Amino acid sequence: MSPSLTITGIGSRKTSQPACLELKAVGVWVQKNGHQGRSGHAEAADWAFECGCVKSCEVFLPWPGFNTELAMCGVPIVVEETEELNDLVRKYHPAPQHLKRGGWALMRRNCCQVLGKTLDKKSDATVYYAPGDKGGTGFAVRMSKDLGIPCLNMALPEWSTAKLVIKELERINETKGDPQ
Repeated sequence: MSPSLTITGIGSRKTSQPACLELKAVGVWVQKNGHQGRSGHAEAADWAFECGCVKSCEVFLPWPGFNTELAMCGVPIVVEETEELNDLVRKYHPAPQHLKRGGWALMRRNCCQVLGKTLDKKSDATVYYAPGDKGGTGFAVRMSKDLGIPCLNMALPEWSTAKLVIKELERINETKGDPQ
């Protein structure tokens, strides 16, 4: 059996319903094929991916009770503040000195979406929907790119459907165990 992938699924809170359906389909593929999903329980893109993965998705929350109006589809993990997470926020945020308490908590949550709860298992790919590289999605994408994680933006034509993204994820999975 091929190695299991860990996929971060995130994006803009303004993601359209058709794009959310594509992200959910990627999440369904993740769950159906025994892979691990990670998301952040924000409305639209994050939640669509999370609901596709169901219980095979780690859902990183910046604080208890975050977005309680959305049903929890995955496994919730509240991110606690650590100096290591704060260092990562300082490294990847363009203006950390302007973040308020909630902003810091959201950015620490984004770090865990990419690196996992203990920050020692980076994702194999970041799948997202965002027209630009702003906000929390932009933060997670900058971090992913810096760590050499493939980033598939479903707002771009080359990754605009679940079918296109899944084909690339299958390729990544095939090459995961191969020595370079």
